[in-house]
Amino acid sequence: MNITRENHLRYMTRLAPFLVVGLIAQTFLYRLFVPQEMATDVSIFVGALLSLMLIGFHVHNELHRVTVHANYLELSFNLLGYHQEIIFKSITEVDLDNGRHGFSTLKFTMKDGSTHRIFYIDQGRELYEMILDRTQIQLQGEAA
Repeated sequence: MNITRENHLRYMTRLAPFLVVGLIAQTFLYRLFVPQEMATDVSIFVGALLSLMLIGFHVHNELHRVTVHANYLELSFNLLGYHQEIIFKSITEVDLDNGRHGFSTLKFTMKDGSTHRIFYIDQGRELYEMILDRTQIQLQGEAA
């Protein structure tokens, strides 16, 4: 089972026009209250940061893979060469944060005390219940 992030991409697509309008409003205000030579630089800088943020979310959603196997989760981010396998039996606690926009964040704690988070996933509830079932741990707590 592959975990997807389509709902997060749809949410970001709906949010992007509002971010651009905010950027345009900031640029207008900079031109009114900041010296002209600074206003252009600041506007370009803020626009570049907005672009990097949107590109970063898209890259994360497309390249960060979460695959569920019979006994473990496989997390990978090929762009950075990251690959990790998390065995279900080594998980001691699971928390689910259901977002309002159709995507969730899953946090789990390992026996060694380390924590892992999987952000912006569509199948948060299913993965949460699967981990609880395969680890046989008690329901620790859940954010609505």
